[in-house]
Amino acid sequence: MKRKTLTIIACVLAGALILSVTFYAGRAYAASLYGTREDPLVTLSYLTDKLAPSLLEQFDDSLGTAVQELKDEIKGGGGVTTTYKLITLQSGQTLTGQTGTEILLRDGSLTLQGNSSMVDTTDARSVDVGATLVVNHLCMFASDGGQVKASTTTNLLVRGSYTVG
Repeated sequence: MKRKTLTIIACVLAGALILSVTFYAGRAYAASLYGTREDPLVTLSYLTDKLAPSLLEQFDDSLGTAVQELKDEIKGGGGVTTTYKLITLQSGQTLTGQTGTEILLRDGSLTLQGNSSMVDTTDARSVDVGATLVVNHLCMFASDGGQVKASTTTNLLVRGSYTVG
């Protein structure tokens, strides 16, 4: 009887030992998932004191830059467009374009100015300085800083980078 009792007590103690080791090992494993010295947890104070102000500052900077670009575009009458934009030039105004900027003269009169070069892609020919652009012909600046000057009120479609002055 004593032997049977001792066996039962030994089994109960062994089971308790196994359960406690498993329990504490499981807790240690779970605790290791919550961050280490090399990879710590992110605390709420870090998020509110460091990360949020940094993100807000970056957002404000990019928003300020975008607003300034829009103000410059409205003020300077220029911009960059990937689709055709209708522009109206008054007599004497000039449009300056970058390489690849396209102009489609709808009505009025435009003259190529300065030492810029332009290609009439409709006729596949070069446009000489001082020449007048042809209505409904697609022309493209072949170099940066090309200019066309309106001699009357002129409507044109522009695609690319340009400024109006």
